[in-house]
Order: sequence, then C-alpha cells, then structure tokens
Amino acid sequence: MVSRNEAPGPENENDFPSKWEENFADESDDEDHQFSKLMAQLGARRNLEDESDVKQLWLQLRKEEPHLLSNFEEFLARVFSQLQEADNEKNELESALKKKIAAYDEEIQQLYEEMEQQIKKEKEQFLLKDTERFQSRSQDLEHKLLSKEQELEQLIQKQKRLEGQCKELHNDKQETKVENTKLKLTNKELLRDLERTSQELIIAQQQLQMLQEEASKLQEEKEVEVYRVTESLQREKSGLLKQLDFLRERNKHLKDERDMCLQKYKTSTPNANWKQRSGSVIGKYVEGKVLSKSQSIEEEDVFSNSTRRRNSVGLNGYISVESDHCTGEMTQGKHLQRIISIEEDHLPQLLDRSLEKQLSKWTEEDENVSSEKEMDEMQLTPSSQHMPSSPRGQPVGKEMLSHEERRIPTVPDSLFKIVFVGNSSVGKTSFLRRFCEDRFFPGTSATVGIDYCVKTITVDNSQVVLQLWDTAGQERYRSITKQFFRKADGVVVMYDITAKDTFISVKQWLVSIEEAAGENIPLLLLGNKTDNEKEREVPKGLGEHLAKDYNLIFYECSAYSGHNTKESVLHLARLLKEQEDKVKEKTVKLQHDSNKKSCCGRQ
Repeated sequence: MVSRNEAPGPENENDFPSKWEENFADESDDEDHQFSKLMAQLGARRNLEDESDVKQLWLQLRKEEPHLLSNFEEFLARVFSQLQEADNEKNELESALKKKIAAYDEEIQQLYEEMEQQIKKEKEQFLLKDTERFQSRSQDLEHKLLSKEQELEQLIQKQKRLEGQCKELHNDKQETKVENTKLKLTNKELLRDLERTSQELIIAQQQLQMLQEEASKLQEEKEVEVYRVTESLQREKSGLLKQLDFLRERNKHLKDERDMCLQKYKTSTPNANWKQRSGSVIGKYVEGKVLSKSQSIEEEDVFSNSTRRRNSVGLNGYISVESDHCTGEMTQGKHLQRIISIEEDHLPQLLDRSLEKQLSKWTEEDENVSSEKEMDEMQLTPSSQHMPSSPRGQPVGKEMLSHEERRIPTVPDSLFKIVFVGNSSVGKTSFLRRFCEDRFFPGTSATVGIDYCVKTITVDNSQVVLQLWDTAGQERYRSITKQFFRKADGVVVMYDITAKDTFISVKQWLVSIEEAAGENIPLLLLGNKTDNEKEREVPKGLGEHLAKDYNLIFYECSAYSGHNTKESVLHLARLLKEQEDKVKEKTVKLQHDSNKKSCCGRQ
C-alpha cells in the first residue's frame, strides 16, 4: 500500500485530468441532449436557422441563474408559438395569392385570345379595304427609296470629304501640340523673366516710394513758398492800391492846375502861340478808366485773396497773372483784354521810389510837347481822344484799349467764382480759352498751379461776371486745388471721353469737392473731346448715369469745335443766378418781417 504522505506517481497524475474531461464531456452531452429536446418540443427548428445564440443564453442561465431558466423556456415557447402562427398565416396568404394569380392569369388569357381574334378580324378587313392604297404607297416608297439611296451616296461622298478634313485637322492638332510645347517653354522663360522683373519692380517701387516721400517734402516746401509769395503779393497789392489812390488825388490836383493855367493863358494871350501843361500820363490812363464803387470793391476782392487771382506757379517760384479782361471793367460790346506779368511790370519799382520826382518828370515832359499837337488835342472831342504814350511804352498792366472799351462800364448784377477741376490733359485750359476768346489754341501746355480768367455774360437780361479758375490736374497740386473749393460758387468737373481713367477719377474729385465745399454747391459734369468720336472710350450713357446718381448738370462738349462750350457754362450760371435770387428773396422777406415787427412795437 502507498502511504498518504507519499507523492503520487506519474500514472496517478494522468488519471485526474482524464476523469475530469470525461465528466465534462458527459455533462456537455447531457446539456446538448436537453437543449435539442427543448427545441424539438418548441418546434423551433422550423423557424430558427442558427440556434447558437439561443443555446449560449440557455447554457448561461442554467449555470449562473437556474431559477430564471423556466422563465426563459416559457418565453421561448411563446415566441416560437407566435412565429409558428405567423408562419401559418403566411402560408395561408401565399396559397390565397396563388389562387388569385391563377384566376387572374386565366382572365388575362381569355382577354388576350379575344383581342387577338378582334385584331385578326380588323386586319383582314383593313387589308381587304386598303390593298390598292398599299400598292400606291409602295410605289411612292420605292421612289423615295431611290431618292434616299442617292442622298446616301451623296452623304458617303461628304463623309469621305469630312474624313479627309479630319485627317488634316489631326495633322493640324499635332502641329498645334508641337507649338504648344514650344509655347510652354517660352512661357517658362517668360515666367522667369517675370520673376526677375517683379523683383526689379519691387526694388523700383521701394526707390519710387523714397522718391515720393522726397517729392512730398519738396511739395510741402513749395506750398509754403507759394503761401509766402502770395502774402508778399498781398502786401505789394495793398501798397499799390494806396499809391494808386495817391496818384488819383495827385492827378485831380494836376488837372485843376492845368485848367487854371489854361484859363489864365486864354484870358491873357488869346491869339499868341502858347504851351499848356498837360496832366501826367498815368493821370490820363487813370482818367480813362472810370471805376465805380462796386467795381473798385470787386477789384480789391480779386487782389486781396490769393485764391481769387490767376496765378501760374512754376517750379522756379515765379508767378504770372493773366486774365481775359480786367476784373471790374465790364463793357457793353467787347471785353478789355489784360495781361499782367509781375516780373516784367516796372510800375511797383517806379512807385516804390520817389513818386513825386517821377510825376514831376512826366509833367515836365508833357509841358514840352509841341503846341500844335496840344491844339489838335483840344479840338478833339472826349469820345475821339486816344490814350497818350507813357515813358514805359505801355500803360499800367500793358492794357490795350479800344474806343468801345473806353466807354463808361456798367455795374455787374452778379459775380460768381467757378472752379474747373479734372485730371491733367482733359482740356480744361482749351475749354476756358474757347469760352472766353471763342478760339482754339493748339499745343496748349499743361497748367502749372492755378490760373484764372474773367468773362462777362448776359443771363436773363442781367450782367453776370464769371471768375473761371483753371486748376492743375497733376496729383502734386491736389492740395492747392482743394483749398479753392471753399470759396467757390460752382464747380465744373471735366473728363476726357477718349480716356476712361479720367472718367474713373471723377468720383474722387466729387468726394474732394463734397469734403471741402459741401453738398449744396452746384456741379457741372463735362465730357470733353466729342470731336474725336472714333476714339471714344466712355459712352454717353455712363456720364448721364453718374450725373443722375450725384444730381449733376451733364453736358458733352468739344473745346476744338466749340460744341456745348457756351451752353453748358450758361446753364451753370443761370442756376447760380437762380440760387442767388432765392437767397435775396429770403433776406428781403426777413427784413420786411423785422420792419413789420418794429412798427407794431412802436404803435
């Protein structure tokens, strides 16, 4: 016998797992038998194709929770019974459906046979009736068939031609492919060049930016210098006006002395040869220009503000002043032409020196004039006298006076300042010269700084003086141009119909005008150069649409032919006159109301 403390041999160790495996196999066989028996009782094999899931649940419940196994079996019995009932119903429905399908097939078969019989009868009747028609139609069809065959032959020939063209196109396609490859290569080379040029452009832009900054600094310095020059001109103007007043008074005294001397000389020696003392040359010149009070005020207004002068500011700092006729001299027929050059006019130098010495010299020269000429002058009527010559060769301001221009001027009813703006080379200067002189001057150079001219027109039986300011269109003068909008009564914005970029810039000009002058100022939009219709880039409809959006007066004109030059400016002047009349009516009403109130207060 083997004792309990002794270790079991190898034979005993192999016996334990074999027994356990046998027990486990017996238990698994028993479970499979019970599960198959349960499935057979429930009749589940008819409805279930795979029993593995149900079997796993059943085994799990049996091992872990055997008290729920009966509930699970009842649940399976109910489910399989319902499935069996559903299967039975399905079979019944399938059998009923098969019966209905069979009956339906029989009915359809009967209908089909009846329809075939009717079709046969109708075919026979139709064939009997229409045999002749079919024969004639067959002949027609034969003719058509022949024609179609001919057309088919033609189409075959066309197809052959098209095939040849296709071959040619294919060859062309191959050639284009070769050209495309060449173009791609050239494209790559161009891209390299473009990259190179773009880098150079970036460098150039940087340099340009530096130059622009330097230019802006120079521009600011120039503007400061311009303001200094205008201030010095204002000071010179005030001195000149005082000196002119002194000359007028001095001239009156000299005229009185001359008249007294003439009177004494006539009474003493009526028949002898005599000499008389004539007034100074400047006195005669001033006498010829009879200035009314309103005209002198207007002249002062023109010279008192730098924005009311026709200044042409150059890069060298010189300023020239031009006008179509003197501001303050309005004639009935023609307008006095005046050109003043501050650099050439020696009057300020003469007046800055000893005025009395110059006047005495001129009076002594006039006394030495021959008696015959003086007698001729005495016999002439005042209307036929001409302007005497001065030591300077021409009167003050180089003014050339005609007989009509020496008439007594009429006082203007209104004075309006109109500023012309627009890009460079749109034709502002040519337009103004066409309007003022009714002539076209080819080769007009670009305006530098500010210019102006004066024109007197008749608007509804009233004399209106227009100060027409010509501004430079270059960007470096924009800051100077904007300052002129503040005191402007109206603005004319001009563009070139043959240059689209000038029309695009119109909106920028309108924004600048609105910022400086406000929204109530009348605006005139002009499209210039209608004489060059072949090169038009801006349609007339675009200008009309822009004018409608911004509430502008719109005209297309030509400074070359004179088309719409006067009509457009007259339209703007009439609008300005109407606005002025409305303002006057309001002021009159306010004064009338205030007078009424004061009268009532006195009562």
